[in-house]
Amino acid sequence: MDAEQYVDGLIEAERGGMIERAKWISDHRPQFSAGMAISGGEEALIAFEDAQLCYIHGVFSGAIVLSQSFIEQSIC
Repeated sequence: MDAEQYVDGLIEAERGGMIERAKWISDHRPQFSAGMAISGGEEALIAFEDAQLCYIHGVFSGAIVLSQSFIEQSIC
């Protein structure tokens, strides 16, 4: 099995879970409007977006660490 087949297999095996987690994110994330700012600046926004991607892809430990980073950057 080559790398491409391996990755395709992983994605196919996780597809249903990824879709469900993406739906959950879509239903629960705050709605940002144009000109709205997040405390903590660009670094906090990157951590927020990366935490969502980790959650969707099932990398839950990464989602936890990045969420903590987002919170720390937002309140400090």
